[in-house]
Amino acid sequence: MLHKHVWRVLFLTLLATFSLATPSLTSPALSLRDTGTRNRTHHPAPPKDAASGEALAPVGGDITYEELTCLGFSPVKKRLSATFEVKLPYGFSGDFCTAGSWEYVRFYASDHDGSEWEDLGVASVNTHDIIDKEDCEGKPTKPLLYTVSIRYDPKHKSCKKPVLPRVRAILSWEEVPPSDTPDFVPVWGNILDEHVQPLPKEFNKRDSDDNHDDEHHDEHKDGHDDKHNDGHHDKHAKRRQAHHANDANNHGAFNTFYEELTCLGLDSNRSSLVATVHVKQDHGYFATPCDCDSFEYVSFWADWENCCSWTFLGTRKFNVHDFKPLPDGGLMYTALMPVELCSVDCKEPKAARVRAALGWQQVPPTPPSVATWGNFIETHVQLPRK
Repeated sequence: MLHKHVWRVLFLTLLATFSLATPSLTSPALSLRDTGTRNRTHHPAPPKDAASGEALAPVGGDITYEELTCLGFSPVKKRLSATFEVKLPYGFSGDFCTAGSWEYVRFYASDHDGSEWEDLGVASVNTHDIIDKEDCEGKPTKPLLYTVSIRYDPKHKSCKKPVLPRVRAILSWEEVPPSDTPDFVPVWGNILDEHVQPLPKEFNKRDSDDNHDDEHHDEHKDGHDDKHNDGHHDKHAKRRQAHHANDANNHGAFNTFYEELTCLGLDSNRSSLVATVHVKQDHGYFATPCDCDSFEYVSFWADWENCCSWTFLGTRKFNVHDFKPLPDGGLMYTALMPVELCSVDCKEPKAARVRAALGWQQVPPTPPSVATWGNFIETHVQLPRK
């Protein structure tokens, strides 16, 4: 018979072993990540069809920590841009003073139905564990909006036979999506498909106003632009208002029936704010694909110091058209605003407030006022470290 002291030692040893193997019932449950580390073995099961019970083709992996939310194209700048959200304060392999982790976005394009894809390349951005805070208005600074961009110069077709390519972006944490696998499903991240409009070859030869969208407006003029808000544009606006007089009442303060500002992120690699605009209808822009006198205007503001004081940054514009047929889901455009970024000390990470407003055929007024057609959004972005 063992001495009772020996039994006690054995019991305490077993208890200690069990305690190490079993998570505390009183501690917060971090089933997928803890102390900023991801469980790479976790992968969500693909969804199943409710009727047949068969697994559906997955559209992405786990979006608990980051999620691709917008994909758009600037025809003039020939930039394809993807914007994603970082949602949580942990799980990115270290704080702002460490190497952190990397988010990768690979881009593809198809002139067809998606059966043939062309690899356009990959872009990346560094992410970290950034603690949750509130801004000067008491609003949470998460999610943080990041944008990455890549050059895309599609074949220029005649405006009389427009081609509206399908594009794809794949967001993946710490794993570069392969160049030859457009159906790659990331463990952490997701996939987004959209249609975009390249600049017709005729427009490349024109010295049109939209080819000068680098012009910076030092002063913001609410609701109008002396150069472009002429009688011709007023006539278009009145025609839309007459045909859709009830739409404004149906959409509250924002009328987003035709176009909507959907994302605003910071591309720190190119020192630009990037706004994504969804053009939804095949009519209502009163411009054929060969016309260049119907514009969407996007104005930008920033509060870099989070002191509840907005600074106007400028306005960009781009052409829109009536496309019939319009691809399912409409067309996605981007407006890019170059900015001067001040890097911050890694010990004091700083989330800045940014704002963009959209107006069709008019420079949008300063929020909270809104254009007749359009909306505005406010988001938070992470300033780069020194």
